[in-house]
Amino acid sequence: MVALPYPISLPTLADAQLTRVGVKSPEDVVVVSALRTALTRGKKGGFKDVLADELLMNVFKATIERTGIDPALVQDITVGNVCAEGGLATPSRMAALAAGFPETTAVSTLHRQCSSGLQACVQIASAIQCGLIDIGIGAGVESMTADYFNRRTPYSDKLSVVPCVADCQVPMGYTSENVALEYGITRLDQDRFSVESHRKAHLAQQEGRFKQEIVPCTVTSIDKEGNRKQIVVAEDDGIRPDSTVETLSKIRAAFGENGTTTAGNASQISDGAAAVLLMKRKTAQKLNLPILGKYVTSASVGVPPRVMGVGPAYAIPVAVERAGLQLSDIDIYEINEAFASQAVYTVKVLEIPDEKVNPNGGAIAFGHPLGCTGSRQVATLFPELKRQNKRLGVTSMCIGSGMGMAAVWERE
Repeated sequence: MVALPYPISLPTLADAQLTRVGVKSPEDVVVVSALRTALTRGKKGGFKDVLADELLMNVFKATIERTGIDPALVQDITVGNVCAEGGLATPSRMAALAAGFPETTAVSTLHRQCSSGLQACVQIASAIQCGLIDIGIGAGVESMTADYFNRRTPYSDKLSVVPCVADCQVPMGYTSENVALEYGITRLDQDRFSVESHRKAHLAQQEGRFKQEIVPCTVTSIDKEGNRKQIVVAEDDGIRPDSTVETLSKIRAAFGENGTTTAGNASQISDGAAAVLLMKRKTAQKLNLPILGKYVTSASVGVPPRVMGVGPAYAIPVAVERAGLQLSDIDIYEINEAFASQAVYTVKVLEIPDEKVNPNGGAIAFGHPLGCTGSRQVATLFPELKRQNKRLGVTSMCIGSGMGMAAVWERE
């Protein structure tokens, strides 16, 4: 592995390793269900007239229906969300009740930017590990159509005199440019990566690989004349199979005349939701529920805000080490493609074989609904591990303001 430019202190293997890879324990926190909606283009796609609570309700309802679990057994739900007013707290509670969870099921929301969906899963898993609850759901949702940049948070000018603090406010696109410039990631590197993302996603869609993880949603769509009609949204609609390096090279830079980040090599603004049902192995066995795999461990780290996209390159080694593994032990890496620049950097610096990275494409091809992505990756990871007959996977993403997060999962 190439040496990373910023120091990250690794914990020792003995530090709170609650779950061991390759060893089944009744106390393991396992994934019983991981489902998502399709991801659709912001302001243009199938969910353009659907709010976040309805998206969330659909994956909650499908979780109950497909597993057959008594919803009264689910004690807590945590929902990751980034853009909505009030952290989507009230709409998330409404979505849970509308889906069929009783009033006794508690709901909370959290916001850790692009890792919100993963953080929700980890928060529920941690609560199960320490005995606070027996069964819970980690979810994520984002209606970027409805909520993206609709409000602005005022920042204190007094704090901005500190350089690294001011860097927290650098628009994400410019942090992508910083990564590309500082680490020699060319426009061609980024465009090639993006073409591959679309190619892999199109092939996966054509072969029906996403059908196991996607919940078809019947929603109301409104046309330009204001007419309403019911439609079923069951496929990601942002995939562009006709993308080529030549066509992407013609798209102008979005962040500066000489920049390399474009609308073609960055994640799409999208709408979508996902939910992951978690419990201990002994609980799943008692309830006779299927086990997709287990949560092993996770890690969150900080990096310089001006190059926030490098976060996965730091978080992944910490999580993998914490699991008692080597990077080469991991079979599939689901690395969020916030920008091609940072995804290319992560793959390059960690020396990950291309075939292990996002085998079904990523956010450049089908979108990055901010709060949803972390839980969406879990829904994508387990079916692909099964398809390849592989065992170990990592989900990871960079986080605005300079952080990274990663989690290790093991298929049964």
